[in-house]
Amino acid sequence: MIILDNAVECSFRAYILNEKRLVGRYKPIKPTQWATDKESFAAVMNHAYNHCQSTLLPDKNDIMHFHDTRNELYHRAKPITVTTNVIRKYLGFEKVILKELFGFSTTDDAWDEQATSVRNAFQERPKQILVPLEFRKEAGNARVDGVQALDQKEVIPIVMHCFSILFTRNPTTDELVDSMTVSGVPIGRGTLAVQLVSLRRNKAVKKGRYEVTNAHRKFISRTYQLKRADQGSP
Repeated sequence: MIILDNAVECSFRAYILNEKRLVGRYKPIKPTQWATDKESFAAVMNHAYNHCQSTLLPDKNDIMHFHDTRNELYHRAKPITVTTNVIRKYLGFEKVILKELFGFSTTDDAWDEQATSVRNAFQERPKQILVPLEFRKEAGNARVDGVQALDQKEVIPIVMHCFSILFTRNPTTDELVDSMTVSGVPIGRGTLAVQLVSLRRNKAVKKGRYEVTNAHRKFISRTYQLKRADQGSP
């Protein structure tokens, strides 16, 4: 659903910027206006619809319904299920959008063949390269180098896990906050509490404890190459 919605938005943007070149000082959409409107899915869609002469495009309200569903999944992580029929309907809309905006159309068989080809390419991709992270003790805390570019929610269980390796126990709240700070990803107690709710709901951190679940510990091992600064890899 998320990938399909991104494809729909990319179609609108490609139509505006590349197909019709609608943005420019002497164009229908001024750069200052586009700088604001490009941040809004609805505004981008409206520009595409307003400059396309076709009356066969899907109803904008239907498109927004699917986009809102995508946001519920991605931004708010609501526990909702998207059925195959919903995906097929939105995919049908995207096919119409491609045809009406770009004149691109294909048979269902050719579409399925291309989808299978892309799916197989992902399945055959080379083995993932592990992200190297180095950790050590620093002033009673766990310092993890290499996590600065990651999201806070990703870093919390990594720091938590490294702390338990270094000190053979789980950190306290203050120790976790301080360890995040020395690792270059500072976080307040309030924000930490909010992030922990999400991490526990997603089975990454155990309830009532600052301890990574076994499943997430395995995920960390598959994704990151942890190296203890004084002893090599754990």
